[in-house]
Order: sequence, then structure tokens, then C-alpha cells
Amino acid sequence: MKSLLLVTLIFSISSCKKKTGDRDPNEICIDYDGKPEQVITYKEMASLLAQYKSTRENVLKNALGYEDTREVWFQIDSLKKYLAYVEKLSKDSGVEITGFNFISAAYPDKTIYGKEKNYQTLILNPTTTKDGNPRVSFDPLYSENGNPAFVSDLLLPYLNEIDSITYRKKDIKKYIINLMENIEDMPSSAMNRGKGSPPN
Repeated sequence: MKSLLLVTLIFSISSCKKKTGDRDPNEICIDYDGKPEQVITYKEMASLLAQYKSTRENVLKNALGYEDTREVWFQIDSLKKYLAYVEKLSKDSGVEITGFNFISAAYPDKTIYGKEKNYQTLILNPTTTKDGNPRVSFDPLYSENGNPAFVSDLLLPYLNEIDSITYRKKDIKKYIINLMENIEDMPSSAMNRGKGSPPN
């Protein structure tokens, strides 16, 4: 549900404001074109929220022992900067962005995440078309000459290591907690660091 509301917001803004005169060639803008088709009514919003509450809220609360994140907030300027960033990277790599995936995730049980540790969050990834599917996450940071670098391929070594630890029946929770120290860091163009609520 929270993803739907965020999707509506992100696709209803542009990465920059239209300026008078010529635009900078590095500036990527979308002109105002009226109400987006993804905008919903309050009646539909109420039914979506009620469905979430009746089918998921108590299940999650009972399983976790606390109410999980229901909203993830991103400052509008950070969204605009992010859109401009991935659009520029995509343009330079020759790979078309078809949209964004909002992927549910959770912060590890690690003190660096403060109050948000163990709470659900969202990861935003740009998408492109693969085998006719326009919803495949890719990373324009590693794409070049029109060839997309797919997030699933870039994640594979990390996921294989986690699967290997699980297969050997080691403490996967402890492994995930220490994942950042044990695996070489590799930047991505994915976005996170929104403010979740709860926690408050």
C-alpha cells in the first residue's frame, strides 16, 4: 500500500522546473502535462488501506512483536535529485528507463540504523526492458553502450554468499548483521534512506 502512494507521488513530479530560455543539455526535465493516470480517489485509497489493515497489519504485528513501517517519506528535493541522477546516468549509458521498482526490504539489526533497525524500508531501482518485460531493475551506473547492467546479476555474488551461509546452517541473522563488514563495498544507483513511520 505504501508503495502505491509513493509511486503516485514520484511519477507526478519532475526532476526539475522548466526554465525560460534554453535548457542546459545536462538538465533532464518533464513538462507539466496534467493529472497523471496513477492518481487515485479517496474512496479507492480508503479501500486499499482497509485491505492492508485487515489482511496484513495484525499478521505483521503478531509476527514481529511491534507495528512495522507503514510509510516511507522522501523529501521532494531528494526525489528530484535522484530522478535527475538516474536519468543522466541512463542517458549517458544509452539505456532507456521505463519506470521504477519500489522493493520492500528491512534494515538489519545494527546500531548504525538507529531507531529504524529491523523496520521495513523501500529500495528504489530504475527499470528497463528485458525480453519484452519493461519492469526489470537495472543499474545505469554499470550500464554502457546501450547494454543494461541488471541488478539481479550485480546482486548475485552477494546473494550466493548469503545462500551458502544458509545452506551450511550457520547463523544467517548474525551473518546479515555483519554483511557490511564482510563483503567488499560496491556502489549502486539504487535509492534508500527514506524516513519510515513507525518508528517515530
